[in-house]
Amino acid sequence: AYTIAGKGDLTLSSDGSYSFVPVANWNGTVPTVTYTTNTGSSTTLAITVTPVDDASVLVADTKTVAEDNTASGNVLTNDSDVDNTLTVASFTIAGESGTFTLGSAYTIAGKGDLTLSSDGSYSFVPVANWNGTVPTVTYTTNTGSSTTLAITVTPVDDASVLVADTKTVAEDNTASGNVLTNDSDVDNTLTVASFTIAGESGTFTLGSAYTIAGKGDLTLSSDGSYSFVPVANWNGTVPTVTYTTNTGSSTTLAITVTPVDDASVLVADTKTVAEDNTASGNVLTNDSDVDNTLTVASFTIAGESGTFTLGSAYTIAGKGDLTLSSDGSYSFVPVANWNGTVPTVTYTTNTGSSTTLAITVTPVDDASVLVADTKTVAEDNTASGNGVDQRQRRGQHVDGGQLHDCRRERHLHPGQRLHHRRQGRSDAEQRRQLQLCAGSQLERHGADGDLHHQHRFEHHAGDHGDAG
Repeated sequence: AYTIAGKGDLTLSSDGSYSFVPVANWNGTVPTVTYTTNTGSSTTLAITVTPVDDASVLVADTKTVAEDNTASGNVLTNDSDVDNTLTVASFTIAGESGTFTLGSAYTIAGKGDLTLSSDGSYSFVPVANWNGTVPTVTYTTNTGSSTTLAITVTPVDDASVLVADTKTVAEDNTASGNVLTNDSDVDNTLTVASFTIAGESGTFTLGSAYTIAGKGDLTLSSDGSYSFVPVANWNGTVPTVTYTTNTGSSTTLAITVTPVDDASVLVADTKTVAEDNTASGNVLTNDSDVDNTLTVASFTIAGESGTFTLGSAYTIAGKGDLTLSSDGSYSFVPVANWNGTVPTVTYTTNTGSSTTLAITVTPVDDASVLVADTKTVAEDNTASGNGVDQRQRRGQHVDGGQLHDCRRERHLHPGQRLHHRRQGRSDAEQRRQLQLCAGSQLERHGADGDLHHQHRFEHHAGDHGDAG
């Protein structure tokens, strides 16, 4: 055999037989063979190889990518056709009945978008976080041959997407919510696995309240629900809570309690003093306000229309002088011997709250004012007169009671009785029996212990036993 490069092998025998074995898939005209017989004559052999359209050789394609990645390649790379330049003429997708256009993306619902072009290039863009097997793609070449493209998207454990939580509530209100509401994980059902509180070193137990000293109680459960119950009247920033999910991801919860101006708690004041004493105190002593330092901003007096100035005395005609200062201190100086109820004082604090001050002056039985009497008579003569000259030169009683002369028994000796009687009162009501000694002093005291009356009785031996 003689090899004609690129064309084939030619064999010619002496008996005239020949063969030409062309190179695979070659066609064309074999170079002319000239042969000569044993007689010396010559002629030619012309061989022509006519073309045959060989079948395309297509290989099924497969592609595997991880979740959230694009699968791409060229389906013709591993295909061949000795007679033609292959192109993709059309394609279909298993289970899909839409219109498939070369070079245009076809959406496979819930899975992704597939694009296959005539030059064999393709891409598949999966839906975010989707994984699985893409429906089989069958493509046909320009030679009429067909095969498939199989794409697989493998799962990836995506990181949890956690969003930091914030919560703001007004003072004395409970902050509550769920830290997982705005968190997500496409591959897992999120739960809270643990938590910590900034600056706290205690044991943090899911579902159990943790007390943050001076601030309040925080509870965080595995399902993400939480509550913070602040201490009464506390406001401020709760120490940051950091929670970790069952996927190992972490973020924070920040709670702020805003201040509320709590109403002042005012208690009405009362004061009782005895006549001729000053009533004093502080109206703010029993008042409170958790948010403010209380002061008196203004005051009024019932039935009075004058100007009320803090720190300055206001005269209530016929009753006394009242002074109320901004720091709550007050005094009422009654008119001498006046008693009764002071007109109600209403005071208003710097927080706008108001209450009252009621002052009562109780009566006191004031001491009688007595003037010592003297009388001189000659021996064996009767001394006579009146021990009381009411409201004139002899004496007076400031409470308006009448003084009457005592009935003195002549020749009163030590151990004898002196009877004192007020007119208009029965003996049973008013009689007092007094045991006196010469030189004794008689005193009468009120219930308050104050000295009200004082008499001194003397006995002179030279006066024949007369008592004075």
